[in-house]
Amino acid sequence: MGICLSAALADTKSQTSNEMDGSKMGNSAMNSTTKGHSAGVLVERMGLEAAVQHMNGLDLGKRLRLDVDFSLNKQGHSRRDDSDPCPHPLFATVDHGSEFWASDTVTTFVALLDNYVRETGRSEHVTTAERREVDAFLAACAATPHFELLLAFVKYHGRDPRCKDVDTMDDLKALLKELWFTPYRRWRPDDSSGFEHVFVGEESRGKIIGLHNWVQYYLEEKKGNIDYLGWTGRQDTCVDDTTFASIKFAWADDDANREIKPISTILCGSTPEFELAALSLVFLCGTQEGDNLMRLGEEKIKIVCYPKTAKGGKVCVGSAFIEIAK
Repeated sequence: MGICLSAALADTKSQTSNEMDGSKMGNSAMNSTTKGHSAGVLVERMGLEAAVQHMNGLDLGKRLRLDVDFSLNKQGHSRRDDSDPCPHPLFATVDHGSEFWASDTVTTFVALLDNYVRETGRSEHVTTAERREVDAFLAACAATPHFELLLAFVKYHGRDPRCKDVDTMDDLKALLKELWFTPYRRWRPDDSSGFEHVFVGEESRGKIIGLHNWVQYYLEEKKGNIDYLGWTGRQDTCVDDTTFASIKFAWADDDANREIKPISTILCGSTPEFELAALSLVFLCGTQEGDNLMRLGEEKIKIVCYPKTAKGGKVCVGSAFIEIAK
């Protein structure tokens, strides 16, 4: 008997949710439910791209929509001399009345963003309250269909050796806590973690590294800490509901130096559970060091992963992010 996802999870609007490794799934790969209009998806027949596409379909009803819930003002192209061609922020408008901001995953995610020392080379000291915040965030994510799909896919397709020990949602949460929240060394012991690098951002030797999440970017821009310096690199074709922006920015802190991120691609409007689930799925089931090429919506992308080894030989997320591909 194959692993079959629930009908609620399978019934999405994603136009590519039935694609298996680039080809259409036959009817025999779908297990009809008693309601007739929905279907349970057989995870065994899913490839990596199909799983991420299916997650994207699950997210479309939850994420903020371009030119409905938020709007962008990309203005000019970034400059090589690091000067600022853009007098206005990237995010022109954002609807704060949307249910998005009140969701359990978003509120628990935002609570994590102030738990970190920005500079690498300074060890992090995790408090009991901060550990509870991590557990609350993972529990909120675990209640989503994104994580139901992630659990099923990891159990069947996991390439990381630890996936063989994942059977329940509690097992998955424990593994993701290890992958994303175990402290490790970039320049000094325990000065970084996967979550801090990817979702929060860090400063390393006068430059910004990481920070691939749109919520963190937007909240820092709204506070006046981030100065948008223009678009750069490949840009979204804007033919679907999946909205990428590849941008350059400066991120101020309490010193006089101007630290810049030359390029970061953010998936605007997406939920934290989608990004955590999709990046974890690729890290555990795809290429753990390098590019994983696929489509997301109609866009050609690559999900780039790099591992980092923590104390005791634990392999953690060193970095994981999405880029628009050629």
